[in-house]
Amino acid sequence: MKYFVFIVYLSVALFAGIPIGMAQESRQEQFERIEAEKVAYITKELQLNTLEAQRFFPIYNEYRKEISGVLQASRGGPGRDHKRPNRMDELAVETELLAIKKKYRTQFSNIVGSARASRFFEVEREFREKLVLELRRRGGGGMID
Repeated sequence: MKYFVFIVYLSVALFAGIPIGMAQESRQEQFERIEAEKVAYITKELQLNTLEAQRFFPIYNEYRKEISGVLQASRGGPGRDHKRPNRMDELAVETELLAIKKKYRTQFSNIVGSARASRFFEVEREFREKLVLELRRRGGGGMID
């Protein structure tokens, strides 16, 4: 019976054009792979040299943690229950996100200069848009934060 289920699974995966590794990839592995692709994209688009990248990405990681914290709080916490009364007001969220971006733009400027620091936010948005388009193309058009 297990053999039959495996054959059916293998056939469906091959027929659907889904690589076996991708079908078995955990959510955490997918997240890590996407983050690695994002780092490569940012490095390429901002033309970061090795020294700049070594200094830039630890600060970038702090930035992502702060942004993620605000977004998670805005949804009412990890459970994402949209009916929770403690959800943040949209204007308050946008104000807090803007303050974080301004803070980190200054820090990024110290490493890569003001032009590339400002471009970073555009590059990040471009990556997110490409990711969403790719997910839609593959048929997994979920929402990405």
